[in-house]
Amino acid sequence: MATDSSITLLTLGGLANRMRAIASAVALAHDTRRPLRVIWPVNNELRARFDDLFHPFHAGVDLHNVSEARALWLYRPARKRNLYLSPLLRAGRFTAVYSDDDSLLTENAPEILAAIKSARGSVLLRAGTFFYPCGNDAYRHLFRPVEAVRTEADKVLALLGDDATGFHIRRTDNTVSITESPVEAFITEAENEFALHPGRKIYLATDDNEVKHLFHARFPGKTVTTPATADRRSLSGMRHALTEMLVLAGCARIIGSFYSSYSEAAAILGDTPLRQLRRATSPASGE
Repeated sequence: MATDSSITLLTLGGLANRMRAIASAVALAHDTRRPLRVIWPVNNELRARFDDLFHPFHAGVDLHNVSEARALWLYRPARKRNLYLSPLLRAGRFTAVYSDDDSLLTENAPEILAAIKSARGSVLLRAGTFFYPCGNDAYRHLFRPVEAVRTEADKVLALLGDDATGFHIRRTDNTVSITESPVEAFITEAENEFALHPGRKIYLATDDNEVKHLFHARFPGKTVTTPATADRRSLSGMRHALTEMLVLAGCARIIGSFYSSYSEAAAILGDTPLRQLRRATSPASGE
């Protein structure tokens, strides 16, 4: 059986998802007085090491960049891809395992706090969401971008001025954002912005180059974009994704896509007001 009392977090998903899971785990480790180990898989969801993007954490967090193979065989649930062997291979390492699809890891702070405090031995958490409260100041303190990324973001911010609006239009594989936050809604928002504030500029962050072309054609001279593409499957693409997040964070306000943790991460990093565009909710949804 495991003899230490640490918390091990396997980070899941893309950049913003991992950031919020880490912030929750750091707060939980602090409140339970347990050491924290963070597992950061370098895979097709995020093809960059943590230290390619951020400065190391301060004392108290032990971060490990690992291959997807190691994550698959040692930390992920039993699946056909790992021949259902992962529980056997990690036997004796952890006395309890929780994933963010468990009811315990759904922002159920009192229950998760009690469970971790009472656990004997080491605990494995698999998460890509906020599952325990963490203050925004603490979040910003955790994630300090490397100088190369910060410098690129500052160059773009210098072009925008002090009153720019950041637009984040999430497309590609996020079907909820595509459905609930259509491009037409952002175009209407931009038209309203420029009608009220003719001198204002928009910074457009998007994973769809066609959307970039559309905005430049519709609002020439008022839309600022960067030529690179945010590609989670390459190091340069991931650095660009973080650069765009920092530019959004530095805008005066953010108009974001519904169901996008990326918009939310930018808002927290910059302490920037965020409004997510969403279609009118139907009465049948209960919201």
